[in-house]
Amino acid sequence: MGQHQRTVCLAVCGLAFLICAFLVQEVVAQEEIIIERRIMERAPEPVLEIPPEERILTGEDDLVLLRRRKFFTVSALYNPRYTTNAFLTDLRRDGDFIHQGSASLLANTVIAERYGVYAKATGYLARYVENSVLDYTGLTGELGGQIPIKSYRLALGYRYNHVEDRDFSRTLLNQNELFGSLWRTFGLSQTSALTPYFTASRIWASPDAFTNTALRLGASFVQLINPKWILSFDAQGFGLFYDDFFESTLN
Repeated sequence: MGQHQRTVCLAVCGLAFLICAFLVQEVVAQEEIIIERRIMERAPEPVLEIPPEERILTGEDDLVLLRRRKFFTVSALYNPRYTTNAFLTDLRRDGDFIHQGSASLLANTVIAERYGVYAKATGYLARYVENSVLDYTGLTGELGGQIPIKSYRLALGYRYNHVEDRDFSRTLLNQNELFGSLWRTFGLSQTSALTPYFTASRIWASPDAFTNTALRLGASFVQLINPKWILSFDAQGFGLFYDDFFESTLN
């Protein structure tokens, strides 16, 4: 075999080797792709971490129990209002403007990441512009908790209410109350939610004329504006049923 023939033969063998190597790489690559696909088919879907605000608004977590809070919370509220019947009687229908305010200290925590318990103390007052004889100052103490029941939340609690006149010279009212609430949150979008609720309470009072049963049915709408601001609306209907209508004690 001549030099030229040997060179051509070596070139052809080299080309054949490169083609074989390329085909082997392609086969290996195809096998790796098939193996990866089989692994991906058997692998579970990735779990995405949902931000806390979105979990609240979609109803996946409760607004009260999910957020990590400080153990103690201090709050204050000013609530002015106008009434067309300050004395709550048809015999003397006087309109008046009322300044109402309150300050509260709340201690709450979550047990086993599931059960919420709390204790709350609130001081409050009301001052009438025209009828100062109706002014009062009060103090409430409250204990309660809530538990999840499937997709619902159930809250139960006890509240004590003590009311004095403006000068703390006379006790106007003492109340012992047992109450319960049931609600469920529905996510409307990633930034809004609707929560229908039902509340019932029973109050034993001194004077006895203020003993009553109350029922409330309503719904709350929540819109998340940003992580720090929430806009909410609440609409409710309620019935207040006195054992002995207290109007008789005012006449």
